[in-house]
Amino acid sequence: MEEDEVFYLSAFYIALGLYALVFLLSLSRERRSRRFYQAVWVAPLVFNALAFAAMVVQSGQLPTHFLFERHLQLGLWLGLLLWVDSFLEDTRRIAPYVAAMIAALFAVSLFFPKGLTPPVYRYSLLWARLFLELEALSFALFLFASAWYLVYLVEGRGGGASSTAYLRKGRKCLLVGFTVFLASQFFGSIWSLQGWGDYWMWGKMAFAGVVIWFYVMFVIHSRYVPACSRSFEAGVGFLLFVIVIAYRMIWQA
Repeated sequence: MEEDEVFYLSAFYIALGLYALVFLLSLSRERRSRRFYQAVWVAPLVFNALAFAAMVVQSGQLPTHFLFERHLQLGLWLGLLLWVDSFLEDTRRIAPYVAAMIAALFAVSLFFPKGLTPPVYRYSLLWARLFLELEALSFALFLFASAWYLVYLVEGRGGGASSTAYLRKGRKCLLVGFTVFLASQFFGSIWSLQGWGDYWMWGKMAFAGVVIWFYVMFVIHSRYVPACSRSFEAGVGFLLFVIVIAYRMIWQA
């Protein structure tokens, strides 16, 4: 192994252990203050950022293809979303679920190659970069929404103002994430035109993108269907976590 590879892998494993530790500490959240959560997230985020930075320096580019590097990036964006949100509101309810999701993303990465995508000209185009980075941000927002839906499923089905707030926050994150996702698909179609001569020549990825598009639309509109309860909406919303992982697996294949 090269020295840079040893560094980013070491930082990755340390970040994984720290996210798992944060999850365990978050289980007794009633005894933890908001400042505790603002402080405890710093260490895993620092090592996550170090692994990400070392990976970018060694490969000479931002993540493009492989599941390992994309999950590393996704964990960083998701963790940063929670950390920033902790300064705006009380995140003690959602923190354990976000920590568990990031640890799960990293755990899935353990079963895939830890190498980096070699430079490919088509992936360096401006429209490709906009597509890839906006897509990563949209997926982080999807996972944040998924965590709020999970909070509702586990803790909020009894009704009341708090449970309604969980759903409302999930819906808000999902709508913002979907807007960013649509922007990524727009730039991706321009990239496809430059790289392949057609707006939708992405093969399996075009199909996977359309599936996510329609699924998120289904989750957003399920609240307006009388036959769909709030628990149903939260359940299909939480499944976005599984769908995002499956999407990255398709990229890896």
